[in-house]
Amino acid sequence: MARLRQQQVHAPAAAPPARTPGASLQELRETLLAQAAQATGAPATLSAEDSDTFELLGLLFAQIGRELRSGGAGQDLLAQLEVPLARLALQDRGFFAEDAHPARRLLNTVAEAHAACLDEEPDPQTRAALQDTVEELAADPQGAAGAFDRANQRME
Repeated sequence: MARLRQQQVHAPAAAPPARTPGASLQELRETLLAQAAQATGAPATLSAEDSDTFELLGLLFAQIGRELRSGGAGQDLLAQLEVPLARLALQDRGFFAEDAHPARRLLNTVAEAHAACLDEEPDPQTRAALQDTVEELAADPQGAAGAFDRANQRME
């Protein structure tokens, strides 16, 4: 988990280049395993539960990405949420079990704001609010559900 925090904290401050949501989860998983192997000197593996978490997140991001306009800001925002959501889902198994989980609500807000605008981006005010919220979450090294809850309250 500490390696996942480092991965997020050391991520570049600028927005990541456009990519397909979910694609970097595999890269993140491989990076974490490589870092663990380097630290211990032995091959590293994830627990079955953690491996399932990465797989489920990958499927979730891929499905949401298919519903968004290719190359749009929505995909960039989803890409920025991958590390905070991965960290949260690894810590809080309720992410997958609770429909009303704060992180799932925020993910829905981001996806719905962009899926509703197939031909254009959301209005500038909504887009700026979403961007600010996602950047705050990406910069938060703790990534607790409370941070997602506060983000939802701001967006509502």
